[in-house]
Amino acid sequence: MADRRWTTTFVMYSVTSVIRELPALGRCRPDPTDGSPSVAPVSPPLVPTSATPVAVRHRGPITIRLLGIGASRETGATDEYVALGTRYTMNLHGVYEGDLYASEYRTVYAGPTADEPAAVGDLPRPVGGKQGIEFRLKVTERWKPAVERFVGRFPSVNVRPTADGTLVASAVRWLYVSTDGGRSWDVTRRLPASSGPVGVLPSAFCEHDGALYVGEYPLDGDATPRVLRSRDGGRTWATALSLPEVRHVHAIEADPYSGDLWLTTGDAGEECRIGRICDGEFEAVGGGSQRWRAVQPVFTPTGLIWGVDSVYADENAVFELPRSEFESGDPTVRRLTEMDDSIYYGASLTVGDEHWVALSTAVEPGTDSTGPDDQQSDGGRATVVAASAATDYTEWVELATYRKRRVPADGRPVGSFLPAASAYVFLAVDERGLLLNPYNTASDDGRILRVPRRRFAELHGADTPTATATGTPVID
Repeated sequence: MADRRWTTTFVMYSVTSVIRELPALGRCRPDPTDGSPSVAPVSPPLVPTSATPVAVRHRGPITIRLLGIGASRETGATDEYVALGTRYTMNLHGVYEGDLYASEYRTVYAGPTADEPAAVGDLPRPVGGKQGIEFRLKVTERWKPAVERFVGRFPSVNVRPTADGTLVASAVRWLYVSTDGGRSWDVTRRLPASSGPVGVLPSAFCEHDGALYVGEYPLDGDATPRVLRSRDGGRTWATALSLPEVRHVHAIEADPYSGDLWLTTGDAGEECRIGRICDGEFEAVGGGSQRWRAVQPVFTPTGLIWGVDSVYADENAVFELPRSEFESGDPTVRRLTEMDDSIYYGASLTVGDEHWVALSTAVEPGTDSTGPDDQQSDGGRATVVAASAATDYTEWVELATYRKRRVPADGRPVGSFLPAASAYVFLAVDERGLLLNPYNTASDDGRILRVPRRRFAELHGADTPTATATGTPVID
């Protein structure tokens, strides 16, 4: 009862604060997607900013752990990661054609990775009324901080460019498009009503064979998620695929080696699948258990690597599916290592002639509604690890680790009105190295840091233990 009173008090506080601002909301125009009101796109002035990247000394000695073999050591020296710019509340969305895309509340940033990204425009409030209030609480700079003081920082915007020269974004339950570099935006599609604050996961945006794909992420177990497709740079959308047997889409990714389009889904056992979209149909390569519960897989020349995303599992394994098993019908996967926390995002890069895979874990508060009744979540750390083809992806090195921010909502059920705020490390790759974006973390929160490529080259030169994980095959 006390938890219910706490949540109710905060909701009333938030709504009362917004109601005071209702006279400033202005008049709305019809939303082109369904006739509901929407504000006209805003065109804020460009705010060009520039800052020389500065070196950030990583706190204390770097701990390098070869996961899965029980070995650990300290380098005895501090490492230096490079911070891009001076802002502290950025959400990294990726690097495309040398430009970095990020957001801060509803403001979109873009620019070369050598400089601090510049603000190019703001996402408009898509509707009025109750949903407009929800948008302000979850996205806008004026009201979102009030929510985040209680639940922690949570991402609420995705942005990516397209080959057509447009920018596409998601926020809460809407998709947007910009045809002028982000200065103004139009609402193009309404997402399921139960979509999370960010609309769709960042891993569920993908451009493939001249089309843009988005995978829906409803949190209502009765909703049917869809894969949406746009052939005109995000201006219009159509349903490419309906997935009535899964809860939501985690990722849509293109295999750079074969050109195939892959899909991952969750969350309960039978809903966990990894497979390909072929001739308009989803063909699962594997699934049916938590072993196949992946957010963002990473492709290698020899296979597919993913980590398990399960908040209630005792451990979250990292698996590899060799390319020789893609067509087997009963694939054998290789267990590479284990992590303590849910594994979310992944990236790959080549240093010299050596291929590396990086994965990041998340700290998810509370429990999983699809999990067992006796599940327990004892926190953890948002950690970034990496392994290379030189070790057959069996020696995983810890690059960074972060505690989650402490907030009043920790340990309290916040209900469906307020979002649960996990701690993440978003990943991207540019020509100079691996980009890390800790989010809702106790340190470096909202910063964008670069691990230089030379750092990866140095890892194999370090005096690491000679033992290796066996990568024992596991029959699913």
